[in-house]
Amino acid sequence: MPAPHLSSPDPMDVPRPIAVPSPPVSAGTAEEDPPLRLGIPAIRLDAPVIPVGLTTIREGEQEWITWAPPDEFAAGWLITSAYPGQPGNVVLIGHHNIFGKVFANLHRLRVGDLIRLETRRQTYFYRVEAIHILPEKGQPLEVRQRNLQWVLPTPDERLTLVTCWPAHTNTHRLIVVARPVKP
Repeated sequence: MPAPHLSSPDPMDVPRPIAVPSPPVSAGTAEEDPPLRLGIPAIRLDAPVIPVGLTTIREGEQEWITWAPPDEFAAGWLITSAYPGQPGNVVLIGHHNIFGKVFANLHRLRVGDLIRLETRRQTYFYRVEAIHILPEKGQPLEVRQRNLQWVLPTPDERLTLVTCWPAHTNTHRLIVVARPVKP
């Protein structure tokens, strides 16, 4: 896969008719331990993780609900996703060709690569199980809804990394799915 190059931003947009899951319920429990740092040795990535929420973008008559990746060198933890170590889908998003380019080399990952996710209390390890490149920009609503499945809650424990791809056009989503492993 070619190396990324700088291009104009393409937000991680989702057409408005799509239902968005609610954030995890906060009861102040010991299980609440959000991710703080992401490490991926295979691509020499060591980056902070910050919580990100939803925003709305309007262009003329069109409106999107958007998860906005951080505009700095940091991965964004979707506050609608699971906490590390808990059942569910921990979702991290980031830019690959603008701002901090935290996921600039995400396309270089291979199945089997290790990922480290640190919280205040613990470090979790994951192994890349699948990598998907899915058409997104300009696709019909049905295609974009199918793509959304990768950031929705799951019954199993997993880590999902999401960015745009390729660098020149941002027409696709690069999705990396990893499963927990013991260190």
